[in-house]
Amino acid sequence: MGAQVQQGYFDILFPTDFDVMDDMYKALTGKLTRVMKHEDFMSRWAYLEETRTKCGENPLLGWYKNVRMLSSV
Repeated sequence: MGAQVQQGYFDILFPTDFDVMDDMYKALTGKLTRVMKHEDFMSRWAYLEETRTKCGENPLLGWYKNVRMLSSV
């Protein structure tokens, strides 16, 4: 049996074309949506000063450069 990964140890991110997903979601629900880069989303909604490491790095801003978020209202 292969090595087991502790539950919650890794984030699982699925590749998604958010431009297509945005259009589909709007067409199906009629809701307003916004597609944002992960860094922009976190800059707006996260408590960034509380998430800095001892060396000053902020994982919420630097580790997920290729991630985008889809939000709706």
